[in-house]
Amino acid sequence: PVQGATVKGQISVTVVLSDDLGLFLAYLKMDEVLLGSQVFPANTTYKVASFSLDTTKVTNKRYRLGVKAYDLDFKSGLDTVDVVVDNPPPPPVPKLVVTKHEVSRSGNQFVVVLSVMNVGNGTAKNVVIDDWMRGFQPVSWHAPDEDYDAVYLFPVPIMRITHHQDIGPLETATYAFSAAPILEYPNPP
Repeated sequence: PVQGATVKGQISVTVVLSDDLGLFLAYLKMDEVLLGSQVFPANTTYKVASFSLDTTKVTNKRYRLGVKAYDLDFKSGLDTVDVVVDNPPPPPVPKLVVTKHEVSRSGNQFVVVLSVMNVGNGTAKNVVIDDWMRGFQPVSWHAPDEDYDAVYLFPVPIMRITHHQDIGPLETATYAFSAAPILEYPNPP
């Protein structure tokens, strides 16, 4: 980047290096914090060195980027530029909490009703809920407009609910399924 540039996201810091004796090493610093280095092969007298920098990992503010290079005699040269990191705020984050988890008996099986609410600011996508119920086989049943599945992941004792629709902020999703006892060979519960 040029002096005073505003940067965001992934950027490339590129420098042209040359030395009549030969280049040995170059490193990139941001406000005196080492971010990366490159060691050059023998007899390298000219090199365009490039460093990658992910500015989303740092706070938005002004920084001094510096590249320092050493030659084979360990003499050094330094070049710096001041940049302003200005990334947009991160997207809103969903946060799911269980608001209801009821189990009732119905004959030789159990009925499980599980409700989760998105109390975060972002939309929850690709929701997967694992319920550790060893020794039970889930049987999905739900209204035609609902779109989720409950499956048993053998040999791991998990009943997994996969929701195929988004859960928006302050929305609640309720899942219901039957859980029938099963025998697991060779080690029944």
